[in-house]
Amino acid sequence: MPIALAVTVAVLTYGPPSLAPRTEAVGRAVRAAALARGMAVVDGPLVARAEEELARGWIGEAQLAPLGRAREAIADGRRALERVELERAEAALGRAEAALDDEALLGWPGAATVRAEAARLRGVALYELGRAAAAGEAWRRAAALEPAAAVTEAEVRPDVVRAWRAAIARGASTAAAAATARLEVRWDGCALPAVLELDGREVPHEGCAVDVPVAPGVHFARVRGAGRPAARLVEVVAGEAAPTVTLRRGLDDWEALSAGHERPARAALAAAARAIGLDGAIVVGFGVDRGDAVVYGARVTAAGCATDVVREAASDEARAAELLVGRLASADERCGEAARALDDGRAIVEAPGVARPTERPAVPPSTPTKPPPQTTTARGKRIWERPWLWLGIVGVSAAAIGLGAGLGTRGATTTATLDARGFAQ
Repeated sequence: MPIALAVTVAVLTYGPPSLAPRTEAVGRAVRAAALARGMAVVDGPLVARAEEELARGWIGEAQLAPLGRAREAIADGRRALERVELERAEAALGRAEAALDDEALLGWPGAATVRAEAARLRGVALYELGRAAAAGEAWRRAAALEPAAAVTEAEVRPDVVRAWRAAIARGASTAAAAATARLEVRWDGCALPAVLELDGREVPHEGCAVDVPVAPGVHFARVRGAGRPAARLVEVVAGEAAPTVTLRRGLDDWEALSAGHERPARAALAAAARAIGLDGAIVVGFGVDRGDAVVYGARVTAAGCATDVVREAASDEARAAELLVGRLASADERCGEAARALDDGRAIVEAPGVARPTERPAVPPSTPTKPPPQTTTARGKRIWERPWLWLGIVGVSAAAIGLGAGLGTRGATTTATLDARGFAQ
């Protein structure tokens, strides 16, 4: 389904090292586009942060909400007891116990004490309602959860205090009569350290399972260490097969996260989102394909669903990022087998231009063409264009002058007199 606006996502951007500055710019543009659409964006290395939070035992605020509701229900039950509204008190305290039945929540520091208080006061309401057996069971739960719990005359009638003591003593006498019962406790995340507590005492162990002798009755098993703490109440009945308690520390996703270090694998991103309380992640790949900048993207949810991979041209990278986020926000997710497109993340990191940028194919330079040689139609030279003619003319002229000089009259002198006076008359 299309993504809602009020969601928190991580943005992961992949690109070739040679394009690192541009890849970072695309990542910033995608974050800005997501923020503009009302999404909350988480920065930083998603998978590494998820591993850190898993090992630390992170639990989301939403998962702790039942703890607050349990405290409110206990307050309602206490007020009802003070007004001797026993049915109302028992119902409110029952809601408080039910709210803390989740093993991940019950293992959280302080949660066992809150549930012990709910069981202790519920036992009082049940006893006053004439349901002594049910009251005894509630009090034994309270004692298993919080060994220091007690019912005193400062808050109840003396006969209720005696009933409390008798219920706890009955559990102890039953335990002494059949101390050979057994309880098997298992937990996840064998490769990570863990401390097992049974009824408030640490139990030595190897691996991630232990089979211990216990007394019949209600026991409280809790495992802590790496991962989130987990705990459960379990009742061991004499003569019956040893029950097995499996505690989940939320480390099932540990192995899935390892695949997310190299590629944006769908299972790794979903596990990381769950680990740190995100709604999902937006994965972006940037590259250059045949000289054109391109952006690829997909969206993964914490449930493991994913959209198809979409592609946008990135001549204007900011605009491409905006268009990409818009398409991903409105895209439908595919779940299960239908979400295989992003299973190993290769569709993003090995997309054309992302793994290996390619430049636009070079166009060979055009060779200038020489103009064709001009051809003239062969023709004979005109007579005056021929050099031998002029040589002949010069030669004949020279001979004629020389002959004329030789034949002229020798010794004859011709005298001419010019009288200037004739011009004056």
